[in-house]
Amino acid sequence: MKPQLEGIVFDIDGCLARGKKALPGVPETLAELRRRGIRFAFFTNDNQSTVAAWVNKLAAMGIEASENEVLTSAIIAASTARA
Repeated sequence: MKPQLEGIVFDIDGCLARGKKALPGVPETLAELRRRGIRFAFFTNDNQSTVAAWVNKLAAMGIEASENEVLTSAIIAASTARA
């Protein structure tokens, strides 16, 4: 039996984008994953910017993202501390 793919977490910094630009093919690939119904989220080590700021940064790069799809290192640290 094949394992089922539940979703993908993409690292933003250096993997999907460099600086303020998406790497070639990234917006199209993510759009295709959405079309196929494959869930994914975005992760960043940046703990200075808010999730809303990251949604706007990604949009400026041509990458559609919602706030519930963006994880920052600060969010992960806070959820780990609560556990």
